[in-house]
Amino acid sequence: PEVSAAFTAGLQSLRAAGFTLVPVDLSGGPGFTAVRRAGLLLSEAELRNTLDAIVRERPDALPADLRGMMDFIGKKSAADLARAVSVAVAAGQWLQRTVAPFDALLLPTAPQTAFPMDAAVPANQADYTAPANMAGAPAVSLPLPVPAGELPVGLQIVGHRGADMALLDIALAVEDALVR
Repeated sequence: PEVSAAFTAGLQSLRAAGFTLVPVDLSGGPGFTAVRRAGLLLSEAELRNTLDAIVRERPDALPADLRGMMDFIGKKSAADLARAVSVAVAAGQWLQRTVAPFDALLLPTAPQTAFPMDAAVPANQADYTAPANMAGAPAVSLPLPVPAGELPVGLQIVGHRGADMALLDIALAVEDALVR
């Protein structure tokens, strides 16, 4: 509810500042959780390859959570990795098609507010940012105004692949509108 309220209020501020916002139906795209999981699996596979000698020769030199990731990916098959690549490619293509008619796509950065440093990281923390990673698209996260005492909420602005400077210009204009 806090993310939805901050996101809705942020969009209202942008409209009031003269931005033209067009609702986009994201339900036809790949599931955000599946995209994040595919990206994580591919990252773990790359990391396993990089750390393979340490994993074999000195596994105790790695932190327990990293050893757990290495054990997990070590049990995955080539078919599992191929499926992850397929999901990542499809997500990247979907995002490129979705952003194509617009200057940028606005999304919450995460499906929940920020969390205390000593709290566990929510499993879905990177769900909304994963598609931009899969597309190689630039993305910027800006803080949305929230009531005093509430945890921060991020607004993610996703641009066109290769258009990093254009996205930074958009982010500056959005930031200016949000702090008015």
